[in-house]
Amino acid sequence: MQKQTIACIINPKSGVRQNKNLQDEILSTLDTDRYHIEFFETKRRGHATELAEKIVSEGYDILLVCGGDGTINEAVQPIVNKDILLGIIPTGSGNGLSMHTGIGREHTEAIHIINRQKILKIDCIRYGDKFLINLAGIGFDGFLTKIIARKTYRGFWLYIWLFIRYFWTYKPSTYYIETNTESIKGRYNMIEIANGPMYGYNFEVVPGADIADGIIDILLLKKTPIWRILLDSVKLMKNKWEQISWAKRIQCTSVSIQSDAPLKMHVDGEYVDQNVTSIAFQILPKSINFIIP
Repeated sequence: MQKQTIACIINPKSGVRQNKNLQDEILSTLDTDRYHIEFFETKRRGHATELAEKIVSEGYDILLVCGGDGTINEAVQPIVNKDILLGIIPTGSGNGLSMHTGIGREHTEAIHIINRQKILKIDCIRYGDKFLINLAGIGFDGFLTKIIARKTYRGFWLYIWLFIRYFWTYKPSTYYIETNTESIKGRYNMIEIANGPMYGYNFEVVPGADIADGIIDILLLKKTPIWRILLDSVKLMKNKWEQISWAKRIQCTSVSIQSDAPLKMHVDGEYVDQNVTSIAFQILPKSINFIIP
């Protein structure tokens, strides 16, 4: 039987723990009677996209990405609507996509999932000439991500500390939101555009979002006093956004967002450095062949 070929992209700087022995771990667990694997390491931001373009052109069967959501985002850019399979081994700090899909955080189990090779066709979301696979955030969320991008350390507690530090002074913009079903205008602290529901750390910011339902889920959060957030904290922890007066949930297949100020935005946890006041998103159903548990 001819072996399937795997091209494995490793981001050696991903996450908060060292991954020095990851290649050895993969080789010792992967079914090498079934697969032939080659390894590629990223050297800089954007390098995963370049590597993935080469991998697609050379006809590999599987693209295996070892990194967090940002590395996965880079790697999927050339594989949308292609036959190649996508597998992931989570080495990021949050690992939102991996946690949501049940792959979890453990490397060994993620490799066993590749061995079993169960496939699900999942959606992605187009924005401009690029794609997101999990979540994008506009407003305060994007603002915090820009600050985090300058830090050498990432993690849940850094995000919480920065949230507390800057929450009081952040001034929300006015947004004009046009979906294929409705029009909305308002001042929002955060706008979450979700293919999947989870940033990571088992926190679902848009509960119920499904990466394979052909729908964009959007959560709009108004500027809210801290006492109101504390009052609603139990609902927040239980992901009961529909019971929170300062949150609005909508579903659509396309959306355009315009602001009265340049957009502060992250895509899959990475700050998008651009000077624009409008952006559009469109769902691309069943556009990626994803290896799931």
